[in-house]
Amino acid sequence: MSVANADGHTDLVRQSGLTVIALHVAYATATTVGFLNLTNADEPNSDPWFAAMEWLIILLGPPVLVLLSALHSVSGVRRPWSLAALVLAGIAFALSAALHSVLLAVGRHHALVSEGGLLSFTWPSAAYAIDILAWDGFFAVALLCCAMALRATPDMGRARWAFAFAGLAALAGLAGPISGTMTLRNIGIVGYAVIFPVAVGLVLHAFPLRNDA
Repeated sequence: MSVANADGHTDLVRQSGLTVIALHVAYATATTVGFLNLTNADEPNSDPWFAAMEWLIILLGPPVLVLLSALHSVSGVRRPWSLAALVLAGIAFALSAALHSVLLAVGRHHALVSEGGLLSFTWPSAAYAIDILAWDGFFAVALLCCAMALRATPDMGRARWAFAFAGLAALAGLAGPISGTMTLRNIGIVGYAVIFPVAVGLVLHAFPLRNDA
């Protein structure tokens, strides 16, 4: 796959990719600052950091889908795999955005969201199950499809492997709910919150700074 002439989609790939990376950095910052402001490390992050994290998850969906759509239109990509990645990611973000919108509307102090509630993130709960289905299920497979869509060429080889590792790690997060040891889900979080933006960065590195089409 050559990206020297990327069929006019270079700018869109770069803009959406940079937005994806920026939102991941913002999410990591909100998570870290919120954690540092806790008086008890076992408590969830307090507002405004909790609300910021919820909004950033919702905002992440559109640029990821734009990025995958732009990649699907680039010559040299295996289009059946890139289309599958786009559809699966769309399902993942639809589930995730709906869930986190409800959490924002209800409020973190509502009985449904507090520990043991239907929308709590204490396993087992409906909210936790939907979140796992979205990220460790649909999005994990979407990342693997991204790896299959990119060809193992010198310019995209590292990005291809990064997407594969991200997808496998995200799938490994399913070990948490399956075993009942939810700390194992952190493996999945590393996949889609750490390795995935690295894979996006490697894709951007393979594209020229200007659209040469």
